[in-house]
Amino acid sequence: MQKPTEPFAVAPTQEPEPCVLDAALAEGIADAEAGRVTPIGEAFARIRAELGLGDEAGQA
Repeated sequence: MQKPTEPFAVAPTQEPEPCVLDAALAEGIADAEAGRVTPIGEAFARIRAELGLGDEAGQA
C-alpha cells in the first residue's frame, strides 16, 4: 500500500454527492434574497419563548 503524500489524503470519488449543509445554505440564501426573513429580535424572542427563558435581560 502506498503512503499518502498528505497526512489526511482521501481517495477521490467519481462524483461527489450533494452535501446536506450546502443544500440548506442555498435554501437559506434563496429565502433571504426573496425577502423571506425574520427580524433578529423576533427570532430570538421566539427561541426564548420555546426554551422558557425570560426577556432579553435574562429575567425569567
